[in-house]
Amino acid sequence: MEILGTVVSGLFGSAIGGSGLGLIGTVVGKTFGWLEQKEKNKTLLAQNAHELNLIQEQAKIKQVEMESEYMIAQMEADANIRTAAYQHDASYGETPMWCSALLRLVRPVVTFLLMGMSAYIYYKAYEFGDWTTTKMLAEEVVFMCSLAITFWFGSRPAN
Repeated sequence: MEILGTVVSGLFGSAIGGSGLGLIGTVVGKTFGWLEQKEKNKTLLAQNAHELNLIQEQAKIKQVEMESEYMIAQMEADANIRTAAYQHDASYGETPMWCSALLRLVRPVVTFLLMGMSAYIYYKAYEFGDWTTTKMLAEEVVFMCSLAITFWFGSRPAN
């Protein structure tokens, strides 16, 4: 029986020892596999963050490029409109000198007439002492005068 006990205990001992060692090997292998996958995930996250950053930078560059193209197209359209307007004006031919002089006098004459009307209405209102109707009329003329002066001198191109 001793032999049988030795054989059985040796078999069980070997089986348990082999199983235990196999289990330890499996646990160690799985642990290292888990750590390796964790590092791969970190690397993948870093790569994805880098790619996202690159895509965002490319989007910013594309936006700036599109804005530049829009501005260029806008400037070309403005230039085409201005050229067409000049060509249209040139199609009339040359205007006589007296006509150009008369056209240049319109703004100053109307401005001085409005200023003169304002002064005259205020003078008459002061002279007669009637500030109700005359004051309303004077305010309207002053409004037109200031509107004309602001528009005429504000719409001149700065050379």
